[in-house]
Amino acid sequence: MITNYGGNKIVKKILAVAKHIPLNQVTELQKEFLNYQVSYAQDLETADYPSIEIMYGWSASLGKKLLKLTDSHLKWIQAESAGVNQFDQALLAKKNILLSNASGIHGQQMSESILGMIFAYTRQIRQSILNQEVAEWQHALPTTDLAGKQIVILGTGHIGQVLAKTLSVFDVTVTGVNRSGQNYDYFDSIIKHEELPNKLSQFDILISLLPETNETLNFFNREFFKMVKKGVIFINAGRGSAVDESVLIEACQTGIVSFAGLDVVKHEPLPKTSDLWEQPNILIIPHLAGSTDQYFNRLFPIFKENLQLFEQTGDIIRNKIDLTKGY
Repeated sequence: MITNYGGNKIVKKILAVAKHIPLNQVTELQKEFLNYQVSYAQDLETADYPSIEIMYGWSASLGKKLLKLTDSHLKWIQAESAGVNQFDQALLAKKNILLSNASGIHGQQMSESILGMIFAYTRQIRQSILNQEVAEWQHALPTTDLAGKQIVILGTGHIGQVLAKTLSVFDVTVTGVNRSGQNYDYFDSIIKHEELPNKLSQFDILISLLPETNETLNFFNREFFKMVKKGVIFINAGRGSAVDESVLIEACQTGIVSFAGLDVVKHEPLPKTSDLWEQPNILIIPHLAGSTDQYFNRLFPIFKENLQLFEQTGDIIRNKIDLTKGY
């Protein structure tokens, strides 16, 4: 487990693993990738830092130290999240450090979470929970079902595709929105972003899976909500930065939006002083939609596949981030 980086200094190649990666995965890596010392990040000493070549899972404190080291040999970071805005991508590009994300492992749990938020309103589950806390039997609650509803999903990547498939059993019409207009299975139709304003008024449920980019900042603003169908259900499971929250609150108060389910908000954790907490028709899920006890079981095969390629070529393919685009 030694290598020469081109000078006289002989160092070990270390694969540093974040503390919450399961032990069985660490053990498997140790058995299969003998060219690396596989160690949990918290077990490494300062003298080990220059030898770290790969990070499986992001340890922020260690990562920041490595990026400041003049003799660092860090070559690749496998992030645990789909979004990678927490990384200084310009710096990674400058240092020629590869970055890969966890895209492709969130579809199932996020689809279930989004359905849960919708049902919390349409089936009055949220209100029933509130009523139970005060022992109130309120039978005459307005309910509806999904059958016949027009649903639009902004974002047709892996999560959007799994969500569309999940929704297909409910006799709904699902429209996807993307940049290219490319079709995908389980969507009844696909429209381009520029076509959306002319069609917004037909949708009963609007689901955002938008990433965080300069183009999506405050995408859901006053002009946007002027175009939606009155009483629309709005779900945001993409990025909190896409929503002008003051405008959303106003839309919820005036009936433009009948219900909003928010898995993400602009500032997390959401401050206790935020007006979002006070809105009776807003449900806040504390960024849990992508969480599951199966998370790292789904990420590990992606990481192993890339690691095998990285050993051979020094490059990766699956979920590789284009550091000039941010995704």
